[in-house]
Formats: sequence, C-alpha cells, structure tokens
Amino acid sequence: MKKNLIIIGLLFYTVLAFGFSNGFIAVSEVQAADWYVTNPADSPVVFGCLRHAIINAHHGDTIYLDSTTYFLNRPLFIQKDLSIIGKGRRRTIIDGNGNGRVFRVATGRKVKIAMVRITGGVGGPWNPEKGGGIYNSGNLVLVRTVVIGNVLDVSGRGYGGGIFNDGNLTLIKSYVIENTTIAGFSFGGGIYNSGDIIIIRSNISENISEAINFGPAYGGGIENSGDLIMRRSKVSGNTAKGHSGIGGGINNDGNITIRRSLVAGNIAEGVYEDAVGGGISTGKNFMITGSRILRNTATGGDYVWGGGIYTGYFEPYQLRNTIVRGNIPDQVYAEF
Repeated sequence: MKKNLIIIGLLFYTVLAFGFSNGFIAVSEVQAADWYVTNPADSPVVFGCLRHAIINAHHGDTIYLDSTTYFLNRPLFIQKDLSIIGKGRRRTIIDGNGNGRVFRVATGRKVKIAMVRITGGVGGPWNPEKGGGIYNSGNLVLVRTVVIGNVLDVSGRGYGGGIFNDGNLTLIKSYVIENTTIAGFSFGGGIYNSGDIIIIRSNISENISEAINFGPAYGGGIENSGDLIMRRSKVSGNTAKGHSGIGGGINNDGNITIRRSLVAGNIAEGVYEDAVGGGISTGKNFMITGSRILRNTATGGDYVWGGGIYTGYFEPYQLRNTIVRGNIPDQVYAEF
C-alpha cells in the first residue's frame, strides 16, 4: 500500500512539473515593467521610441521619457493602464506637430501622465471636433503637466481646444494654457467636460473659445456639462468671443463646486447679441466657497450681464466667504 502511494505521488509530481514546464498548468503573476524611451523618433517598430513603448507595454507598466521633444506623425492612442513620466514640463515635450491631437485615452483605461508638455495638437483624425490636445474617455490623471498651444479649428461644433473629457479627469499642479477652439459653435477653449473632472492646484489661463459664422462661444477656459470640482486653482485671462459670448472663464451647464480659487481677468465678448458671465456663467447647480471673482468683464452685444457671475438662479448660500469685486459691468446678475 505504501509502495503504491509513493508511485502515485511520484506520478502526480511528474505531471505537475511537466504541466508547469509546458504551460498547461500555470499560476503566474505578470510584473509591471519599466520602459525607457531614449529615441525621439515616432516609430511603432523601433525599440526605444515612445509609440513602440505604448504599443508593446502591458497593463500597469511605466514609460519613462527623456529630456527631448517627441514630434508625432499621428495621435498616440492609449488602450492600456499606463503611466508616462517625463523629466519636467520644460524638458520633456510631446508635440502633435499639426498631425492630429496628441493623446487619445480609451474608455475604462487608467492613465497617469506626469511632468511633460503636451502641445501642437489640432484634433482628429477621428472625432476631429473633440479635443485639440487630448481626448479622454478613460480615467486620466495629469500631474505637473502643461497642455499648451493646441488648436481645434472646425466649421461645425468644436469641443475642447486643449482637452475633451467624457471620462474621469484629474489635474494636479498642472496648466491648461493658450489653447484655442475656433468653431461655428465653440465649447471650451481650454477644457470641455461632459464627464467628471477634479482640478487641484492648477491653472487654466489664456485660452480662447471663438465662434465663427455668427455662432455662440461658450467657456473661454472651461465648458462644463458634467461634474466639476475645483480647489486652490486659478482660471484667468480666458476669452469667450462670438455672436454671443457666454462664460469668459467658465460656462457651467452641469454641476460645479469651487473652493479657495481665483477667477480673474476673463472676458465674455458678444459681438452682436449676449455677453454674459465675464468670470462665470452658470445654471442653478453651483457652489463657490472661499474664493475670489475679480476684474472679469462682459462686453459688447445687445445684452450685457454679469461681469463677475451670471446665473439663471441664485441663492445667497451658493456664495460663501467669497469676494466678488472689480468686475464690469456688474458683480453678480441673477435672473431669478
């Protein structure tokens, strides 16, 4: 009996060992890998290039970039959970080179991009009306990153010269500056959001939402139709300019919470009709706490309202410990 048990045990050990060695029975854990991008060329097949690393990386891998400029031939489409880390926003530059947007993040993917500059995007080639620099449908976190100098120029509706987000987006110590949307109906010079966005210690400045062909322009800095939370951040020097200019800094058609932030020096310019909400134009779902709304302007057009804040509905509790001052032509205009 003991001899039989020994034989059975040896047979089981042999099958198990054979199975492991031939891949039939395998319990393995894929370890996250690091990729080092040292070649600035845009190639899917050359090892050491950014596009090659994105294509060949596995979920959870980290791609480290060098101090150089990566000029793209077409957008980078991220369909995996990845981290992309540069050497600093002045040293590591990813340039769309006028060949479409810079990044597209697929639905459900978790992506972190840190310490890079994202520039030179022009939207497209897929969904050319959405996202000059970035089109995010996943869970994207930007840390110490600059999105600058991207342009969305379309004849119809245009959404987000810098970033289009219909997923989850978090900005931490980042900048969205000097981006432009030019469109028949223009929504968000810097950012268009229809998903969820959290902005922390970041700067949304000098963006332009410009409408052509007698169309309206919304949200020079941010156009929000989703949920937006902003803390300790700045929205300044943005412009919404069109037949109607609505929300020079922010236009909110969703839900917005602003805490300890500055909205200053933004302009809503209506060439022919309305100019409303130089700083912020919003529906009833907003809360602003411990912030400053300063020196914003609504100008031009037949109807000019709300240099600081324009809202269709207002209750005093929606502005707490907030300074609204120096706005033109008025501080807060509420229809109801």
